Amino acid sequence: MTEATVSRWAREGNWDARRREQNSSSAALVNSLMLAAKKISELIITKLNKGETDDIDGITKLSDNIAKVMASAKRIAKGITKDEIIDVIIDLEQWMMQRAETDGELTPELLTTINGLHKKYIEYISAQEA
Repeated sequence: MTEATVSRWAREGNWDARRREQNSSSAALVNSLMLAAKKISELIITKLNKGETDDIDGITKLSDNIAKVMASAKRIAKGITKDEIIDVIIDLEQWMMQRAETDGELTPELLTTINGLHKKYIEYISAQEA
């Protein structure tokens, strides 16, 4: 597979537009979640301003919902986490080890090289987080 082939696939598949669409969809979802959290907050403030403290359990549940909505928005805004990437790499390496038993192309040397590159990539994404 050459760079020209991948570039052709990207053009034909309209990958750039799809990436923009996915990013804007995520942004729209985050905005919707933030708006929902704001409305819940306003409801709590309204209840407190009216002296409606009889239903403290209801207010507590609303507060918990704000925390959950905000946490969801944060996860979506952040995208894929380092832990998720590491999990995928581990799964891939386990699969390659199993596959190496029947696939002569997956030599011990190649697996060692791939493992080394995975470690370097994990170091790279860890440095990006800092």
